[in-house]
Amino acid sequence: MSKASLPTSRSSRHRMMVDNVVQAVAFLAGGGKRVSFYAVSKQTGISRSTLYRCDDMRALVVEGRKHSERSVPETGCERSASLEDQLSVLALERDLLLEALSALCEKDARPPHSIALVHF
Repeated sequence: MSKASLPTSRSSRHRMMVDNVVQAVAFLAGGGKRVSFYAVSKQTGISRSTLYRCDDMRALVVEGRKHSERSVPETGCERSASLEDQLSVLALERDLLLEALSALCEKDARPPHSIALVHF
């Protein structure tokens, strides 16, 4: 690489490094590989300390890591257990809301049947 092709200002070098991080994160996540500071550093040649120190680069790696963790396919059993957990939480939340609604109805002296309730 000749000196003429190197960015001269600090901001243009920083923009070039951010672009490299974006490309590395996309490459890793798109290839089903784990996005990490180590992997991005290895892919771009930018030190891990620089990736941690620069807020925008750190945010890109962190977001890429979140995306790559979400894209790991779950097995049927894991998905089923996850749905059951979510349904349990929703049922508990529904029960708490119904109790709060009943307390409000008693406080306001309105009959509970005047408010439509949905039961699962």
